[in-house]
Amino acid sequence: MTVLIAALLLGSSVTMTAQTTVDVDRTKYPDYSEKVNPDWSLMPATREPGAPARARAVTGRPDHVNNAETKHFPPVFNQHAGSCGSASRISYMFSYELAAYRNLDGSDPANHYPSHFVWLHTNSPGNQGKDAFVMHVGVPSAATYGGQTYSSLFGGQDCADNDFGWMQGYDKWYEAMHNRMLQPSNFPVNVGTEEGREAVKNWLWNHNGDNSFAAGGICGIGVASGGVWKDIPKTETNDAIGVTGMGYVHQWGTQVDHALTIVGYDDRIEFDLDKDGIYGEPEADELGAWIIVNSWGQWENGGFIYCPYAHGVPAFANDGTVPDNFWTPEIYKVRKDYRPLRTIKLKMDYSRRSEIALSAGVSADLNATEPEKTVSFVHFTYAGDGNYGNTNPAPEIPMLGRWADGKLHAEPMEFGYDLTDLTEGFDMNAPLKYFFIIDTKEWAQGKGTVYDASIMDYHYDQQGLETPFGVGEGIEIKNAGEKTIISVIVYGSNYHAPQNVVLDEGKLTWEAPQQSTMTVASYCIYHNGMLIGNVPATTYSFAPKSMTSGVYAVSALYADDNESSKVSVNTPVVLSSTNRGVKFSQAGFTIPGIFSNMYTQATIEYWIKPTSLVNWNQSGGPGWGTFMFHANGGGAFTAGWDTSNRLNTSASLKVGQWNHVAIVVDGNKMTVFLDGVNRGSVTSQTYSGVGGFGDLRFSSNGAQNAQNAVYDEIRIWNTARTEAEIKACKNAEFAGNLMPKGLVAYLKGDLITDAEGQQLMYDCVGGHHATLQGTYTEVAENMPVLGTPIGEPTVSINIPENGVYAGVPVTLTATYNNTVSRLEWTSEAAGINNLAVANPTVTFPTAGTHTLTVVAASTDGRVATATCDILVEATPEIDASFTMTSHKVPAGERVTFHVANPMAGYLYHWDMPEADVETASTVTAATSYQAQGTYTVTLTVTAPDGSKKSHSETVEVQEVAPEAAFSIAPAVVVKGEEVNLIDESRYAPTQWEWHITNGNANYIAYDRLKTLTIDKPGTYSVTLAATNNSGTSSLMRERAIIVANADSKNGLLFSNNTAAAVKAARQPLAAGQTAFTIEWWMNSGWPEDNTNGIGDSEETMILKTMSGGRMHLYIGGKHVYTADNFVVPGEWHHYAVTFASGKAKFYRDGVLKITRPVSATTALPEVKAFRIGGSEAPFTGSIDELRVWGTTLTDEQLRTYANAPIADVAKAEADDKLLLYYTFNQNGGDVQDATSNANHGVRSGFGPDGDAWALSKGVFGLNFDEDTGTDITADYLTNYAKPFSYDASKNINPYLSTRTFAIKDWKVENTITDMGITAGAHVDKGKDLCFTVTTGWDFFASRLTDNKAYQTITLPAGCYTFEAVYDEKYEGQCGNSYLVVAKGNTLPTTENLGEALAYTSMKDKNSAASNMVRFILAEETTVSLGLLVNMSGSLCMTIQQFTLKRSEVTVLEKSSDIVSSITLLNNDVLYYVSQPYHAGGLTSWAVPEGGTALKSNADLNAVSSKDDTRQQFAILSNDNGTTHYLYHAAEKMFVGKDGALTDTPVDPVYFKDGAYDTTFVAYFDESHYINVGGSKELVINAYATPDGGNSCAIYPAGKFNPREALAKFPAVEVTALALSQSEATLEEGSSLKLTATIAPDYATEQKVSWSTSDADVAIVVKGVVVALSQGTATITAKAGNKEATCAVTVEKKRIPVASIVLDQTAVTVTEGDVLTLTATINPENADDKTVTWSTSDAAIATVDNGVVTALAPGVVTITAAVGGKEATCIITVEERYIPLTAIVLSQTEATIEVGDLLTITATLLPENSSEKTVSWTTSDRKVATVRRGIIEGKAAGTAIITASNGDIEATCVVTVTTDDAIEQTTQDAAKVDIYDITGRPIRLGATSTSGIQRGIYIINGRKTVVK
Repeated sequence: MTVLIAALLLGSSVTMTAQTTVDVDRTKYPDYSEKVNPDWSLMPATREPGAPARARAVTGRPDHVNNAETKHFPPVFNQHAGSCGSASRISYMFSYELAAYRNLDGSDPANHYPSHFVWLHTNSPGNQGKDAFVMHVGVPSAATYGGQTYSSLFGGQDCADNDFGWMQGYDKWYEAMHNRMLQPSNFPVNVGTEEGREAVKNWLWNHNGDNSFAAGGICGIGVASGGVWKDIPKTETNDAIGVTGMGYVHQWGTQVDHALTIVGYDDRIEFDLDKDGIYGEPEADELGAWIIVNSWGQWENGGFIYCPYAHGVPAFANDGTVPDNFWTPEIYKVRKDYRPLRTIKLKMDYSRRSEIALSAGVSADLNATEPEKTVSFVHFTYAGDGNYGNTNPAPEIPMLGRWADGKLHAEPMEFGYDLTDLTEGFDMNAPLKYFFIIDTKEWAQGKGTVYDASIMDYHYDQQGLETPFGVGEGIEIKNAGEKTIISVIVYGSNYHAPQNVVLDEGKLTWEAPQQSTMTVASYCIYHNGMLIGNVPATTYSFAPKSMTSGVYAVSALYADDNESSKVSVNTPVVLSSTNRGVKFSQAGFTIPGIFSNMYTQATIEYWIKPTSLVNWNQSGGPGWGTFMFHANGGGAFTAGWDTSNRLNTSASLKVGQWNHVAIVVDGNKMTVFLDGVNRGSVTSQTYSGVGGFGDLRFSSNGAQNAQNAVYDEIRIWNTARTEAEIKACKNAEFAGNLMPKGLVAYLKGDLITDAEGQQLMYDCVGGHHATLQGTYTEVAENMPVLGTPIGEPTVSINIPENGVYAGVPVTLTATYNNTVSRLEWTSEAAGINNLAVANPTVTFPTAGTHTLTVVAASTDGRVATATCDILVEATPEIDASFTMTSHKVPAGERVTFHVANPMAGYLYHWDMPEADVETASTVTAATSYQAQGTYTVTLTVTAPDGSKKSHSETVEVQEVAPEAAFSIAPAVVVKGEEVNLIDESRYAPTQWEWHITNGNANYIAYDRLKTLTIDKPGTYSVTLAATNNSGTSSLMRERAIIVANADSKNGLLFSNNTAAAVKAARQPLAAGQTAFTIEWWMNSGWPEDNTNGIGDSEETMILKTMSGGRMHLYIGGKHVYTADNFVVPGEWHHYAVTFASGKAKFYRDGVLKITRPVSATTALPEVKAFRIGGSEAPFTGSIDELRVWGTTLTDEQLRTYANAPIADVAKAEADDKLLLYYTFNQNGGDVQDATSNANHGVRSGFGPDGDAWALSKGVFGLNFDEDTGTDITADYLTNYAKPFSYDASKNINPYLSTRTFAIKDWKVENTITDMGITAGAHVDKGKDLCFTVTTGWDFFASRLTDNKAYQTITLPAGCYTFEAVYDEKYEGQCGNSYLVVAKGNTLPTTENLGEALAYTSMKDKNSAASNMVRFILAEETTVSLGLLVNMSGSLCMTIQQFTLKRSEVTVLEKSSDIVSSITLLNNDVLYYVSQPYHAGGLTSWAVPEGGTALKSNADLNAVSSKDDTRQQFAILSNDNGTTHYLYHAAEKMFVGKDGALTDTPVDPVYFKDGAYDTTFVAYFDESHYINVGGSKELVINAYATPDGGNSCAIYPAGKFNPREALAKFPAVEVTALALSQSEATLEEGSSLKLTATIAPDYATEQKVSWSTSDADVAIVVKGVVVALSQGTATITAKAGNKEATCAVTVEKKRIPVASIVLDQTAVTVTEGDVLTLTATINPENADDKTVTWSTSDAAIATVDNGVVTALAPGVVTITAAVGGKEATCIITVEERYIPLTAIVLSQTEATIEVGDLLTITATLLPENSSEKTVSWTTSDRKVATVRRGIIEGKAAGTAIITASNGDIEATCVVTVTTDDAIEQTTQDAAKVDIYDITGRPIRLGATSTSGIQRGIYIINGRKTVVK
């Protein structure tokens, strides 16, 4: 069969200009990506030839658009550090595009997205960064992540840090998976052209007409930030539109270092860019500007700036001019309505996270031990060390890293990854085997465990079906370069796909899917992904109107509108009639997505004919560190993973010659074959396999890297090809229905044009058509000669491994060689005959031995046959056993059931009575149960022969205590601002208790969601206790809320830039100064030696931070320092150092920490400079509010100044000698001094100006109020300080018989006794009778685990601080111990610390003098408080004192959960209804157990309680609240108007306002009101007046599953049906989505059926209308008995010209010749076929309809144009040749004298002869010479002069004579007088004529000839 690929071929001279490279400073723009992905679909329709581009502006487009003014735009913000790329692309572009598509409010943190989730991975291996994250991972919302930049939960570090926090929680990762983009792309034409400018404006206006968006688009650019901004000039227009004086880009800098975002345009703004005094000149491009948003806070125009269109370049030239290198902006295209269908859910830990790389794989072979296809987890590829995974040894950082609480979180990480794209190409409804793979670095030494792993399937169940991997107690992760791999089979659903799809002879055929419980309604047919047909379920074939190349597919559409996977088949590959290739001239191409997966084995092979060879050209791959290959100047070829794992070939590529290249990857070995010969290999200890990077790019980046060669026959394999295979096939072309196994991409060098007009290199196997960049040409000359694969076809049948059974489908496979291009299967028993499918699925209906035959054919008709006998066994016995994810599950939690041994062809049915989902007909089922109890689940299995078997299991549903979880937003506020406490607890808590405390201010709140305002500054811990009937759990988060005393605005961020410094213009401190104070706020990076410098040098004065967190003060070469941990990393703290009288004091947060004398120093030496940071001591982190004072501030003064900006600077200068004050409240420039000294700080070494200025949230967060806490230690504790009392009769260590004794009054549990020695808390007399715990020393046990030492006391309500103080003299080594407070009579174990009221991880004495924990009690409570000791090794902890203080606590008013409006009633909730104001007291509705009527609780003699199931009702509606029915949940009965219970809803219940706020009167009708009588009995009567007897209050009482009750409601009929369009006009091949709206929206029937009146014109599937051919069709939608229609008119598709090709592109002709050029238009069916011909010089050649007439010599260009496309032919016209016939001389004989000259002329005949010259010769040079026809006589005699041209000549006989009067002399006379012929003397008295020129002279009176 011949496929019409020829119609898609492009011409031979296609050119596109490559983007100019730009100079980028990656130190300042670290996440810059040089990737450019031109997208021609972004360009507007091609204009008619000759029409001006400016006239193509889309009709109706406004003259200005600003998308930042729409509701979808996120808040303008200040980026953190060098995160501009992520700020622009994620926080702005990604956020806005999703909000605009979803029509959401972009200012809501739930609808915009954080930069740092992505940016922190900039320094991860491969730096896939933004693009990889938006495509493959997704991004969580700012609300989920905890901030628009860094996370208030997971930390705010830098991308260069090795401990930045990772996000915890599968639900958060799952949310992120939904927020995705397609591959980012660029406008292919730059904005310096009208075409490019128009395209960007159209995108900004309305997404190029995409009406699925609520607003236009935005796009990203890169710029040189160090520019010049000026004010927009004042003009009448600028005034009118309100832009005069606003900032605009006068000039960009010269090196790209920053990312920005274009949000709009304004065509109205006028500039004077050429400075001629005239504004807005169109010819000078002075009209209009782009509107750009920055991420530098309120920079310029509130965060925005205008950029004139004429300045739309990344950078200006060094001379200040605008280069011709305009932007090609980047866009994000929303992955619309995306949801993940398959994910992996993981819980694991690993102690050195950058040592591991995670990936997942899938295989359709259920016996596979390795996946067919893998995907690397972008977020988890040797990531997290801030050094591209290269740090060796890897830092000991657990997976979760360091969070905002400052702690490393070593608990297991719970997360997920989307596997939907991995599974693409596989049938998700069929069984698939999934793999989870953990690779490790060779040097890996970390430890870790996989605790849980599951595949989640959301395809048809949006709550997810979970299939666990079965890791048992956990899988230990291997290290040291080893791989950990686990696998599980996921069995899919019953939506089976069609079987055995065949494309043959222009027709698609298929077979029905394997049997299932689902009903097939129809089959859908696709071509290249577009629906082209839909046929009934009884039809199994489809013939496309025209068969074109590509991929055809068939799917089954089931009756419930679910669709099976598509079964694809490629059009047969045809042999090329002419082998074509593509010539690249410093250009390149990209094969998209071919390496999205990681391949263990792979082969890349191609033919290449280099035009040039220089080092690094012909390069490909993402780059070193991932994969790369390139040529070299000498012709050697290089390939490898990185520069340490690469090879260089010994043999060379040759310029101008065809070379075959094959790069073979086999695990950790890479080999290069040149021309079929192994030329070198490399084996890596670091890398294995290749892939995971997506696109394979053959670079177009400049002459050094780009392709300068012709390419042909590019093949990508997922196998490691052998040398023999490469040799056998390198000169062969593959063709036919069947490609060799493992061939995943096959680009033969043919060019096609896609629907958007973009030219691509065609992949005839995998659809990975390559995009082309730069200048390229299709060529057909001097191409490799290709034949067919060597050898005869061979084939053998593979016997199925798992046996064949009667009635069970089995897939057949064969092994064949590369010669085979088609397989045909035959088996009479299976009902197949010559079935042309590679791997058919067949069913043998009966057992026995059956014959199976396969015939393999080659493209030239050779065949091979294989036959075998298949043993078909009897149908296996039914196995109805099954497993479940857990036999005990919490109420409301999902449980998944799995068939133990599923078999194809068997049917499965689940019965799960009383569950949320009660039945399922799938292999895997999932449901949940809302009520506690034991439930039966039954599986019934039906075999292919109809036999059945059932099996039942029970699941126990438990009411479990909640699992407390919460979030806080925002976490940092200024006092008086609101804070939201958000409960996120699991397992249905019914009560919530929040404790918010910092010691000086304490609060209790009881609402699930609480908004509060804290009016006292400080750092607050938050604890949530979540409770239900089964118990309580609590979660405490330290530093959860920071309340600032004032707004600190911006601070200065140094990040990890060691060169950055701020140098004061003058030194503020004078030589000899004896007192000073330096105080500042700092958020330090991780302390290292010689960092955070403030001052000059150690010889003069400087403050430094050292490792361990010590701060050093140097003065005059002397220094003093603090203890370790004085500087706290990752948190804002106030620091102050004072100096006076030779003493230095160090303060943190206003508290004096240490005083130290500076040895022999009482005054400052001369300080040469005052700087922050710099090379002496680089600053790591952020600084704010730096003040230098000329005096020593007191403690009180420090506290006064530390916690707010200085309001009266002048007063501070006058009163307290303020010398320098840097507020850092700027957006750029040098640091401004707020004092009158104007001692501004000059910044140097920073990145882009605005990158360094970040919000300093957390500054001024101190509370200096006196702690009102009362010391109550003595009131409640006993034996709480040294000397601790002890029991002298109980020595606990015989080796220390006089020292160690049991402590009194403390309960000590979990001690260890060995050899009579009891290890645990005790009193040690040798340590001043301290409370002591020892391990290892003095024969004590070497390990204590969960050793408890505590007292149990009863405390009143209040806020408490419990503190343990280390002894000042003895050890304070605590190991991993905790200070704990818990309710009840004991302490929890470490594993159950979540049950504690509060706890803190203790710090050693060298880090803290004491440890304290705060807790709040809302009521009098019995608590245990003390130590939970975990120590190992030789450690000793001595406590000298325990203290307990109590403070008052503010109890915040609890919001009522009363139902305030009937509109808030919910079917999913149970309610408790009471009459709270009844005269007889609180009364509630109730139904007795087994009762028949509605009663009151008094009738039942029961206490009014919402927890009593007899008092719980559902108030149900199936019409959106128009009517309600009262339903008793326990009795499962409805309440009628007389109070009697009924099986079905009969009488609606209504509500009207009651006598009191938020109460209602309930009634059935005007005669039936629900009242309560005087004795609290329930009465139904006509009394309607609201009062205390009938005004009820409604409260939620629990969850309810309404499904069973709602099923008893009468059906709600469809009253109307409307379509989104009633008529539409479509082009052939286009589609339209119709939306059907059912009224009322609560109608019972919600299914819409669709039909078409003419399936030849248009078809419809699930509302999607596809136009097939010209005509009209009526699309009908039907729901219930209502219909709606849409009249569809299908017009002929406009087929633009893709290209025009001339049969000759260069030719030479002769004057007068006539040449005919033939133009070929692609595609053949293009609408415009009128070719216009033109000549560049009609004097040289003319052209008429392709006929060229050569008129005169010269070079001329002939152009053929059609549809906006052109092709040219360069014609060289040569002069026509006229032969010479004769030469005629002007004389044929002549006589001259010696010395005379004679000129004769030669005439060439004919006169128009092409020969124009003659050659002159003489027969005797002694007689006469001739030159150019001039004859000179030399001596007497005769000579023949000849003029000749070729064979033609003419002669002249010349006679030379001597004048008689002239003598000739050849000898000198004895003495002569010589005169010239005129008589002028020449030489007198000469003795010789020597030296006299020859000629005639008078010598001694006679004429004489001198020779």
